[in-house]
Amino acid sequence: MSISNQEIEQKMIDYITEKKNGMSITNTMSFRNDLGLDSVDLTEIIFMLEDFLNQLIDDEDLFKIDSITDVLGLIKNRREESA
Repeated sequence: MSISNQEIEQKMIDYITEKKNGMSITNTMSFRNDLGLDSVDLTEIIFMLEDFLNQLIDDEDLFKIDSITDVLGLIKNRREESA
């Protein structure tokens, strides 16, 4: 059974909220500009996601994501490609 986009979104919001000490997070906030996350933070988020999804995220895709919405779009595209 595949993990829903809603579950992925909530997992990321929970993870980032904890990392940012309870800050209110939306799925369109920029990881870098709005949340002030650095490359180490982003790497930790990607590792958490890979673990949660049991799926690797390609290095070239890392440069394409700057928000939870971007991550959800990337996952949607990968699922469509593999279907």
